[in-house]
This record gives sequence, C-alpha cells and structure tokens, in this order.
Amino acid sequence: MDQPTVLSHSVREKIDIAWGHCSESKGSDGKKQYRCLHCGVVYKGGGINRIKQHLAGIRGNIASCKKVPHDIRHQMQENLREIGKKKQQTQEELEQNTTVSIDEHMDEEIGSSSLPKS
Repeated sequence: MDQPTVLSHSVREKIDIAWGHCSESKGSDGKKQYRCLHCGVVYKGGGINRIKQHLAGIRGNIASCKKVPHDIRHQMQENLREIGKKKQQTQEELEQNTTVSIDEHMDEEIGSSSLPKS
C-alpha cells in the first residue's frame, strides 16, 4: 500500500497571518517565490514581511495589492504596526541593558582602581 506524500515546508511553523493570503513555491532557479492569492502577482524573495507590505498597501519595497479586501488590508497594517512597536521596545530594552551593564562595569573599575595597592 502506498504511503501518502507529505510535503514538509520548513522546520519552523508558518504562523504569520499573511500566510493565509499567499502561497510559497520554488522558482526554476530554486529560490522561493510568493504568490498573492488576491491578485495573483508573484514576487521572488523578500519573505513574508514583504508580502504583508504588499497586502497592507505600503509602497516602497513592493507594489500595493489592488484586490485585497479592505478588512484584510487593515489587519495587515495593524500587524505591521505591532511588529514595529515590539522591535522598537526590544531595541530600547537592549540599549537600556547595555547602558546599565557599562555603568556597572565602570563602577567596578573605578572602585577597584581606588583601592590602595599592597
């Protein structure tokens, strides 16, 4: 009895909301391609974030989708805003932690250099 063919994509599960609005395939050159399920346009490379920008109507990196429903466009815009806020927050926390670490290191150096040498 033949076993059904199972297609495995990647090790990570594709959980981004934009995956429901595009398909991924490999082009003849072996590179990933993404097809918008609303307008049918195929983009090579750029990943899911670029497709999300296409669906959200954010120009610059990619052309806007002319056929995506308004509610989906709004959902993609909100998702991109949330991601931007999280990235900014993470960057601020990283900068704050780096500053604290440097300050602590400087305090330790100052404290140890003020000790009398035996």
